[in-house]
Amino acid sequence: MAVEIITELLDGYPVVIEWPVAWRDMDALQHVNSLSYLEYFEHGRLAYGERCGTIEYGRATGRGPILADLHASFRKPVFYPDTVSIGIKIPRIEPTEYFMEFVIVSHAQQAVAATGGCRNVFYDYRNGARAEMPRELIEKIERLEGRKFQV
Repeated sequence: MAVEIITELLDGYPVVIEWPVAWRDMDALQHVNSLSYLEYFEHGRLAYGERCGTIEYGRATGRGPILADLHASFRKPVFYPDTVSIGIKIPRIEPTEYFMEFVIVSHAQQAVAATGGCRNVFYDYRNGARAEMPRELIEKIERLEGRKFQV
């Protein structure tokens, strides 16, 4: 039953990772500190990047995403011990940037603990400027998301 609820809450997120809540994630009030959620989002961004190839592409070409904006909405406090599932999806791609949405689901509570999103600018690290997203990466994201984007 618990697995079904968690699966339902993560429906529509093509990349999902599980992450253990660590004692060090807690704050003085004994719940997960707000900054830890941003770290969970970071783990999700990296997992997505590994799956769609932006990490590998960046290492090979010097062009890849750079975080431009990040936001979070907190719904329920999370406590140690727990495990969270982090769901990640890309709802929109533009020529030089793409947007990600996150959901964090508490296994112990079987509920959404936080949601968030970010804007990643595709960046040429060698020239210090925005870059167009290469078609090959957009196509990998489309395969992962199971849909086409209007870029």
